[in-house]
Amino acid sequence: MFMVEVGGKAVKCFPLTKDQNMFCLLFGAGELIWGLLIKYTPLKWYQCISLDESPLEEGATTLTSALKRSSVMRRPDPKAENMKK
Repeated sequence: MFMVEVGGKAVKCFPLTKDQNMFCLLFGAGELIWGLLIKYTPLKWYQCISLDESPLEEGATTLTSALKRSSVMRRPDPKAENMKK
């Protein structure tokens, strides 16, 4: 908060309004409270989550790998189009 309010040109920012500062402080406080709640919940509540990092079987598809494959944009190869003609 000090850097934003006083930093000016050094950190390339403008001072926030009082409402914006309060929002930032409340959001940060909310994150701290959320962290405490997670930390002090019983571990048995998280037993349904598997963090097994062993290698997958050959050919197994995960959600992440499927999304990575589908999100790649490929441009058509102009040489390949010329070969077809």
